[in-house]
Amino acid sequence: MHIRKIRTKLLLPVFVVLALTSALGVWALNGGVSALVLDQLTTTNEILNRGLEESTAAKMQAINGNIQRMSNRALEEAVILANMPGVADAYRLAHEGDLDDENDPFSQQAREQLRQTFKPVIATFKSTMGVDELKLHFHLPTGRSLTRLWRNGWQTKRDGKKIDISDDLRGFRRTVVEINTGTHAPLKGIEVGRGGFAIRGVTAIADEQGIHLGSAEVLLPFNDLVKFSKTSDAQNFAVYMNADLLPIATKLQDSAKYPVLDGRYVLCATTNSAVTQPVVNSDFLNQGTKTLVSRQIDNSYVSAFPINDYSGKQAGVLVMVQDVTQTLASLHHIQTTGEQSIEKMKRDALIGALFLLVLIGSIVFVVTSSFTTPLQKAVAVTAAIAEGDLSQRLQIHRDDEMGDMSKALNTMSDSLGKKVQLAKLIADGDLTVKVDLASDHDEFGGALQNMVSELGGLVNEVSEASGQIVSGSAQVSDVSQSLSQGATEQAASMEEITSSMAQIESQTKQSAENTNVALTLSKDAIHSAEEGNSNMSDMVGAMNEINAAGQGISKIIKVIDEIAFQTNLLALNAAVEAARAGQHGKGFAVVAEEVRNLAARSAKAAQETAALIEGSVVKAENGTKIAERTSNSLQEIMTSITKMSDLVSEISVSANEQSEGISQVNIGLNQIDKVTQQNTASAEEGAAAAEELSSQAEQLRGMLAQFKVESAGSLQPQQRVEQSAPPQIGW
Repeated sequence: MHIRKIRTKLLLPVFVVLALTSALGVWALNGGVSALVLDQLTTTNEILNRGLEESTAAKMQAINGNIQRMSNRALEEAVILANMPGVADAYRLAHEGDLDDENDPFSQQAREQLRQTFKPVIATFKSTMGVDELKLHFHLPTGRSLTRLWRNGWQTKRDGKKIDISDDLRGFRRTVVEINTGTHAPLKGIEVGRGGFAIRGVTAIADEQGIHLGSAEVLLPFNDLVKFSKTSDAQNFAVYMNADLLPIATKLQDSAKYPVLDGRYVLCATTNSAVTQPVVNSDFLNQGTKTLVSRQIDNSYVSAFPINDYSGKQAGVLVMVQDVTQTLASLHHIQTTGEQSIEKMKRDALIGALFLLVLIGSIVFVVTSSFTTPLQKAVAVTAAIAEGDLSQRLQIHRDDEMGDMSKALNTMSDSLGKKVQLAKLIADGDLTVKVDLASDHDEFGGALQNMVSELGGLVNEVSEASGQIVSGSAQVSDVSQSLSQGATEQAASMEEITSSMAQIESQTKQSAENTNVALTLSKDAIHSAEEGNSNMSDMVGAMNEINAAGQGISKIIKVIDEIAFQTNLLALNAAVEAARAGQHGKGFAVVAEEVRNLAARSAKAAQETAALIEGSVVKAENGTKIAERTSNSLQEIMTSITKMSDLVSEISVSANEQSEGISQVNIGLNQIDKVTQQNTASAEEGAAAAEELSSQAEQLRGMLAQFKVESAGSLQPQQRVEQSAPPQIGW
């Protein structure tokens, strides 16, 4: 039977102990009156044995009750911790991987997530409860371990090394297998693990739809139960586990540290091995596997009773050894003094027992009533708060701790109610609310303050940034459009320049060809002059031929002069076009200037040659009279023709170089045209991207308009600022 009421817990043991003591005392005294002297010792021994049996039974019941309470506590803690925020998220992450793979990366991420989630919880639990560790264990639905949170960064040992894996528990943990199969009902009680007996509370973990995700358990050390069960120095305990469980309890396999008794029982723990081991054997433990058994050995009263696991199956034996030396001495004293006081005890015992029973019962009843009633009201209010009802208040007007508790609970409810209203305003987008702190330790209020401040700053910054994006994207779009238009006009100008250069190139090639013809003719003239010089004796007969040749040469010189004049005009036009091209036509202007110089030199040479030819014609007509001077004249003619040939050669080389230079200029202009076309396309794409960015920024500001912040009020989307187009670029 599980007792929950504080008053019952106080009154029931008092009444039971007093009633039993009174009944036993009266019965003993009444039974010994008739033969007090003869059977005084026998009666006293019976009282002693019965008292030991009853105290042993009460101790066994108390230990079993403690096991039950520790099991309930472990299960309650497991349920609370398993439902903390973040647990279900971690399990959903683990379920994305292979739950049967001990090295699955998703399980590893879930393990780290649980460690980070529970790190502050475990620290708070340790400092609050005053314990060294919280043994919280999460399992996967496949029967593998997800994480043992009392171990820092590792799960289990393999070959002496600590490793962080999802080790398999199915071979030795029945509770883990059962909780993850069937109905997933919670389990509590004792179960043997690697370290022997442990008191466990195991609960299933499910998501919001009720889908089973895994399980969690809290472990409480069984040895702690043994330690606080020892209530006096006269008591000692020993815990024996069935030896057939050693394959599971691998940490107890060291027989030197955990001795095995007759191959059937393993000594797991003892408060004093020197006291317990000499009085225990396997036969006595065999009897204790079924029920409570007791026996007296010298000055020790030895009792043994079974240890059952969570399923009710016997798993070990708990031995209690009580030192009854003082009790036996007291028995001897009672024997010697009993004859003198038996009569007085018989009268006083009954009266005293009844009086004590009534007095203590009345006192306990009055005292408990003064605080159980307010506590019941406080429990009702706290339960309502836990369910989310903040309207309940305690109406306790007292000047003691109960009154202080009432004021504190009412103040807590008021503070929570205000925080709820503030949270509703924040959820509606009002970031101008003021959060007042209840005290310097008001973490909830501080968190709300930080949330309002951070959200307000974030909304303002995003709003300002979106406005800048709208303005900047509009400017970028306008500039890109202007740049595209200018690049298009530039491309058209480049096409015109390219066409003009093509004409110049064609004319330059024609000039080069004509110059080559003139060079050939000049070479022929030199050859003819040489023949005339060698045939001076036949000069008179050949004068007519020389005169005819002079006429032909005169015509050619006129042609050369005309070519030089045309070349000069083309060079002038090229210089004008180069000036219009600006920086890009600077090199071309230099080439045009050189062509003009060459044309001028060609014209000058042609004029000089024409004058010489005319002189030779006159001399040919008067050849008969000036025959003696013919030789000198022919020599001068050869010299002039040679100079003319050199000039024509230079003109030919210059014309060819000019043609090649113009070809290079055409190639450069074609490359410039390609780059201009690419710039035009890039500018158009930039303008389109800027338009799209501006539209998206406007949408962002519209979404931010629903928030109210303290610094800027309601946010309204800014109108796009239209920028005047920059001046167009032309050529």
